[in-house]
Amino acid sequence: MIGWFSARSAIEPLGEAMALQRRFVQDASHELRTPLAILDARIQLAQRDAPPESEPGQSLARIRQDTSTLTAIVNELLLAATGGAAQTPSEPIDVAAVVESVAESVRTIARHQEVRLEVTDGSRPLAG
Repeated sequence: MIGWFSARSAIEPLGEAMALQRRFVQDASHELRTPLAILDARIQLAQRDAPPESEPGQSLARIRQDTSTLTAIVNELLLAATGGAAQTPSEPIDVAAVVESVAESVRTIARHQEVRLEVTDGSRPLAG
């Protein structure tokens, strides 16, 4: 009986720390959702003035996609903090497409730094 009380008192601070961390993640997730929604709306407004095929239009589309990715991450954090089960993909993920997407998102920055970014599948370049 004494061992049970001793173990419980030793674990109690850990439970409090976990609850504090969970509340922080919930609060941070909620606070990030609003600015991300505003950012997405502003990007949509800017996209109205930029033809989709133009360089600004393509940049805005990439920024909007990145904003969507951030929103998804924030939503996953909120689900994790509230104990909700994260949905696992029901279909296989095309890793090459994910890698290419990430590479594309940093190519503009790389070009400005005079860096060439190349993605390969191990035997040949996929894109340059």
